[in-house]
Order: sequence, then C-alpha cells, then structure tokens
Amino acid sequence: MTHVSKKRIKDNTLETLDKALEHVFKNLSQSDVKSLFASLFTKTEKTMLLKRIGIISLLEQKASPESISKITATTRQTVARIRLQLLEVAEKDKKILYRKIKAFNAVSDFKKLVEGIVKLPIGKSDFYRKIKKLS
Repeated sequence: MTHVSKKRIKDNTLETLDKALEHVFKNLSQSDVKSLFASLFTKTEKTMLLKRIGIISLLEQKASPESISKITATTRQTVARIRLQLLEVAEKDKKILYRKIKAFNAVSDFKKLVEGIVKLPIGKSDFYRKIKKLS
C-alpha cells in the first residue's frame, strides 16, 4: 500500500491543491501526460493506478471477481472494495471514465485486427478475391 501521511490537511489547502491538480492535467498531449505521471507518481503508485483502471475496466465488462483478481494480480477483496467505491462516484464522472476505457478498448481491438490482417500471408490479388467473397 502506498504511504499517505496521517496528518490532516486543512480543507482550504486541500481545495487549493485539488484545483492545482486539475490545472496541471488540463489540455495535455499524450507525451505530457506520461511526463507528468513520471514526475508525480512512484513506480508503486503507478502500478496501483494501473491495477485500479484494469479492475474498473474488467468490472465494466462484467468479468467475475475471480477473473479480475487473477488478471490484475489483486485479491477478490480489492476488487470488491473498488466495486463499492465506484458506487459512491457520481454517474456523470463514471460515464467519462467508462467512455475513455471503451475508446481505448476499441482502439486496442482495432490494432489487433489490423495486426492480424497485416500478418496474413496473402498476395494483393488474393486479398481482393477474399474481400469480394465477403461482399
């Protein structure tokens, strides 16, 4: 578990830092996001975030807790805890996250499809014949 200080931070300080975080992550390129993650998070913190997004993605796909825990190398209790935490998140916020996850999954699936097509050992004329058969 990532270390978090037990000292309570003042509400107004926390609010200011929250606004700063939102500002830092506003309108970023993919390379900027990677740079910020490298600057802000330790390897352990990043791994924790990666597992969390994996769990959320698999929950959205209706995977079983056992499958999720196996795939993400977490416990079923962790999966259950994240599922419960998601119940407290506003629907509009979850929709944004789910939309981003679905977009990533669609791109990943498309990449797999293209990679499979590129690896097919067929010539150009064979390709056109196979396309005509599909039509």
